[in-house]
Amino acid sequence: MHTFDTGIVSDREAQRVSTAFYRFLERHSDDDIEEASMQIQPAGRRQQIAIRLWSEQALSDFQRHVAAFTVPIPTGVLAMATYA
Repeated sequence: MHTFDTGIVSDREAQRVSTAFYRFLERHSDDDIEEASMQIQPAGRRQQIAIRLWSEQALSDFQRHVAAFTVPIPTGVLAMATYA
């Protein structure tokens, strides 16, 4: 198994990485994803995420995937910022 460790990140970044992980798994076979796991540990007001994948190639692919993955800002947050 190969591990991707985020270090300690904000809740928003943890959400982005978590969502990227599930989107990444959607693109792979059931045999591959059976070996994948994600562990989230609270670290004060932040979180630390460790993602385990089935191969070095999968880890490399995930690193590229998560680097390019974005989560849109929720509509309510954008409206609040406009009127603040």
